[in-house]
Amino acid sequence: MKIAIMADLPVLSTGYGKIAYYFAKYLLRLGVDVVFFGLQHMGFPVYVKVDGKYVEMYSCKGGAEPYLERCLREAKPDIVVHIRDAFAHTREFFPAPYHVKPVCQRYGVKSILWVPVQSEPLPKQYAQACVDESDLTLVPTEWGKEQLVWTGVPYNHLEVLPWGFDPEVYHPLDSKPDKTEFGFSENSVAIGSIGVNDQARKNWAGLLLAFQKVKKEIPEAELFLMTGSGAFHLPHFIEALGVKGSVILPKHYMKEWGIPEDKLVRFYRCLDIYVSLSAAEGFNLPLLEAAVCGTRVVASDHPNHREVLGSYGYFVKSYRIWPSTWSFDGAADPDDAASKIIEAVRSRDVRRFENLDRFRWDNIAKQFLKILESRGWM
Repeated sequence: MKIAIMADLPVLSTGYGKIAYYFAKYLLRLGVDVVFFGLQHMGFPVYVKVDGKYVEMYSCKGGAEPYLERCLREAKPDIVVHIRDAFAHTREFFPAPYHVKPVCQRYGVKSILWVPVQSEPLPKQYAQACVDESDLTLVPTEWGKEQLVWTGVPYNHLEVLPWGFDPEVYHPLDSKPDKTEFGFSENSVAIGSIGVNDQARKNWAGLLLAFQKVKKEIPEAELFLMTGSGAFHLPHFIEALGVKGSVILPKHYMKEWGIPEDKLVRFYRCLDIYVSLSAAEGFNLPLLEAAVCGTRVVASDHPNHREVLGSYGYFVKSYRIWPSTWSFDGAADPDDAASKIIEAVRSRDVRRFENLDRFRWDNIAKQFLKILESRGWM
């Protein structure tokens, strides 16, 4: 069995690239042959070191048909797992749409699309893309599956397979790392968040407004935003809200690269609270990773956040009043966000993460192979 993982580059420590890397790592441990089709890679095949093994990565720049055909001819996979938002296959919502299933069919290769569902209502084009561009669509949450069924994807075309964390990397420690590494004062209450800078759904302005209110109750509170100006001009908001000197931004920020994995783990562990007030999320890996590291998490009341965190999270009231291009996203109430952050800081409750094993990459890889077996693809 040979699996081609078609996604962002596995050397990226963010988003789809991270998912591709850890998925490959644990498939390899199960004896599955793996190759990468890199959507940002152009040129000769290269090798990526994964868990001590060198895995071939072929150039599949932008998913363009000539590149994909060459990948299929040279790598000869049995199945292509394409990790991408289905909007990439819609002319109405994506500037350079491309096709996967029709190309794979010409080479007798099965195609799987592993998609996040961030919010609703989904456009019908999204559902059609799931059907037209895959033999099977995987969704990381039950809520996401419900939305796709409601939009028109046949129930038997869908399986739920979550994204997750590597237990060898993400786990709690008895002592916290030095928070001053990230610019926090030694005796501060450290609050942090991570996300892309160019999408309004991340709601950085709302988080800053909530932090202003937290600061009045907890003067020693400091906030680190691992992002940069884009959808919001963050320095303007920081100055206008009077929290300059208490909000830390990275010296350098590139959304594609994020921060190195070992540094990211130290960041999660040094925090007192991790916060995400996103208006829409397909899964939210940083929330899961922070929680697994033992950090308390405050999150907008999004169905996917509820499904991932269970009773571990402190959830913020959210209202369906923030329309995006195609959906009604959930705007988090900044007053309630401030209250939940303060509650999380002051609480002495010890919350346990339920169903943690479900989100381990080793178990996800095993579940993936069971799905293939159930469909007679192995």
